[in-house]
Amino acid sequence: TPGKLYASGGRYTAKDNGTDAKFTVTSFGNHAYGAVIVEGVDNFIVADSIKVLNYGALSGSAYENSNSSIVTLLGINCLDLTNVTTLGKQACRGAKMTELKAPSAAVFGMEAFLNCTALTKAYLPAFKTSDSDTFENCGELIEVTLGENAEKLGSSMFVGAKNLQKITILSHKKVELGG
Repeated sequence: TPGKLYASGGRYTAKDNGTDAKFTVTSFGNHAYGAVIVEGVDNFIVADSIKVLNYGALSGSAYENSNSSIVTLLGINCLDLTNVTTLGKQACRGAKMTELKAPSAAVFGMEAFLNCTALTKAYLPAFKTSDSDTFENCGELIEVTLGENAEKLGSSMFVGAKNLQKITILSHKKVELGG
């Protein structure tokens, strides 16, 4: 049944054939890792109540760092982080989505999207600053849009993004690179 959660080896798997899936999480408690596996949905929308994604909150493998992942994303078209303002270190490492929309996110931790190998497009209009290696090994990344408040791009921000063709920075002021 679309949008329903199914038990799968002590984890939960949500399957939906091409329609939006919205899972409401009001908080991430201690040791809440490995709680949900989501695959085959068009859009994964993080609830409006979530403002911060901490270390390893979302990932792309049920086996990669499974001791710290709260939600595992596999085969997602769009990851929608509409009200998230801060992404911590490796917040979405390895998440398998093709598009990222984070219109409120201003601060990005080190390796926030490490190994998001399916990611092709990122829309970050509130982007302000990032630590190093934000999009490390996002080999399919083609296009990134950063906002008018951009101040600092972390060192090696796009290392391994071999297909990157376009970076749009909407800021009209000097933007610090690296460091």
